[in-house]
Amino acid sequence: MQDITERFLAAKSQGAWPVESLVDAHAAGTAFAGLRLEWDSSADEQWIRLLKTSLMLALVWVPGPLVIETSGHQELAPEVQRVTGISPEIVVVPHMDSPVLCVAPAGVWPDQEWPTGAIDPGACSAHDLWYATS
Repeated sequence: MQDITERFLAAKSQGAWPVESLVDAHAAGTAFAGLRLEWDSSADEQWIRLLKTSLMLALVWVPGPLVIETSGHQELAPEVQRVTGISPEIVVVPHMDSPVLCVAPAGVWPDQEWPTGAIDPGACSAHDLWYATS
């Protein structure tokens, strides 16, 4: 298991970052060519999803500069850095549904209830993290 708690905390400690610039660059056609970007800022979603058709290739955490990307698409975090000018924390997973991650939810999301029984924070996937914190 890859414990990513410290990466979340490091990203969170950097504070606000220009995450909206990713949406703007995608809309202008200057970033993430050929990918679909999904994020509803009005719904206070914590993740921007980067997808190729229905396959999620990367998650970008809104509260702090952190990117979870698949091992076959490690060009996405550098694209985030190029657009925002900020070096994100990077987590690489073999697939978004591979349960290779662990995290201490109370340390990262102290004011949010973790879906106990539905998602195991000791063995979760990136997709599980998206679900648990959306």
